[in-house]
Amino acid sequence: RLNDVDGASADLSSIPVENIARIEFLPGGGSVLYGDGASGGTINIITRSPVASSASIAVGSGSYGLRQVTGNAEVVSGNAGIRLFGQHLDSDGYRENSASRMDEIGLDAQTTRDRTTWYLKTNASQRDNRLPGPRKVNLLTGLDELHGDPQGTAEPNNYAEEDRYQLWGGWRAQFDEHLTLILDGSRRHKVQHSFFDDYSGFGSSIFTHSTIDTTGITPRATVDYTTGAIKHGLQTGMDL
Repeated sequence: RLNDVDGASADLSSIPVENIARIEFLPGGGSVLYGDGASGGTINIITRSPVASSASIAVGSGSYGLRQVTGNAEVVSGNAGIRLFGQHLDSDGYRENSASRMDEIGLDAQTTRDRTTWYLKTNASQRDNRLPGPRKVNLLTGLDELHGDPQGTAEPNNYAEEDRYQLWGGWRAQFDEHLTLILDGSRRHKVQHSFFDDYSGFGSSIFTHSTIDTTGITPRATVDYTTGAIKHGLQTGMDL
């Protein structure tokens, strides 16, 4: 589970594109398997398992001071595998007060023996974003900041920052061709700071600080069976 209880967007950057095997879009209620946030549907991102020891690094640059470094490494031994990844990205931004920076590091490990798999995933990230605010247009007064000064800002002090770490761990056991049990849990911590200066002259500048800690455990069971020529699948679980 990637979405937090505060309703903020999920941090999809915690999953490197290189590690994604496929993505499933599941319409309809999925609360039993994926928690209360899945009542309207689920985006299920399936990551691939480490298959061979390898390493890669990519360096890029672009307009407006864009700099990016991404690294990925996999170590595989027998039925165990560990994947490490990290990325750094910063940009001066197209507009004044629109600079941004992101740093992230993560680990994905799993081991399989017979029909039992143990897995552990963790990542930590830090984001700093300057907020330039809107460019205003008013045809009645002739104000047109969008075309007159597209790179400017009327909010040079606004910003938002976020620090987070996430830890998932679990166990999956296939007892036979019919029954599979899964037990996993997670711990997530997120701290956010933001500042919105008062540019109206009424002294209403706003500074926010919020901390969210979430602990979850999700036991699940899947049962596959047939009646005649018809195959059935039953999935049941609980999200605490």
